[in-house]
Amino acid sequence: MNFYRKNRPKTLGELLSAVKEVTAQCPSNNNKSLMPGTQILKLIDLWPEIVGATLAQCAIPLKNTNQSLTIITNHSVVSHELKNQEEKLKKMIFEKVPGLRKTVKNLTFQVNPGHFRQDKRPGSKEKTLGKQKPHSFSPQYQKAKKEIEEMMGDTADKETKELLSSLLFQSLQ
Repeated sequence: MNFYRKNRPKTLGELLSAVKEVTAQCPSNNNKSLMPGTQILKLIDLWPEIVGATLAQCAIPLKNTNQSLTIITNHSVVSHELKNQEEKLKKMIFEKVPGLRKTVKNLTFQVNPGHFRQDKRPGSKEKTLGKQKPHSFSPQYQKAKKEIEEMMGDTADKETKELLSSLLFQSLQ
């Protein structure tokens, strides 16, 4: 890959694609030889496999500093649930990206619902404060409810399923 000025990626997506291309060419298949910056990118890329597609929509790794991996969540309940599963989560992270074993000692969670909003622009035309909650018999509500039930189908614990379903429904509004 040529990194001259004229051939550099121009968007973040192009940059991530270039990093994935470079990491895919690494001789080591177990990711131990990856530099720390590329390890976090690899973790972000593998995050849905680690926590599942549903939780990947509610939480994402942000940075790895001072032997602490910071994970952003969209709600404090998600942070609390992930904190309760910290050891299991670290084990799964280390299985997917072994190079982080030396640099991550603990996980910290930050709640930032703004990070997960689809509409992040300050001059947005949509007003989110004035939106009305859809009626429980409206087609929009029924469609969202059905989608959430399909997404949460693999969750065994009924209480956790109801809690996460409620959070997902609130985030869809």
